[in-house]
Amino acid sequence: MLLDFDCQSWDERPHGQSPNRLFTLPKIAWVLLAGLVAYGAWGLTGARSEIRVISAPPGARVVIDAWFQSESPSAQRLRVGSHKIVVSAPGFESEEVTVKLDVEPRTVRIILKPRAMPGNGENDQYRNDAQH
Repeated sequence: MLLDFDCQSWDERPHGQSPNRLFTLPKIAWVLLAGLVAYGAWGLTGARSEIRVISAPPGARVVIDAWFQSESPSAQRLRVGSHKIVVSAPGFESEEVTVKLDVEPRTVRIILKPRAMPGNGENDQYRNDAQH
């Protein structure tokens, strides 16, 4: 056998016993290694496409899947499937959209709404009454 799932370290083996094995690692290390290989293969082999995010105002912060961060206009190559996009800028309300990406490139345009300024709300009628 080339792979050893034995938890004994080399120093714990009886003197003179030299197994015909290529690697000796604890079981947990093999499980973690297999998980990393599977995750890497899945991430590298999946179909990808380009998504472009354009915002008004330009220069807004773009976060895709709580991972990619850039400023708009932004272009990223992502795996095909659903992705959550959050666009924000100082003085504007954040906008969150979920986009289903297929193999064709896609452009998402987001117009941010200005954040309400203090004093520009329901209480304005009371402020105006007090001034008259």
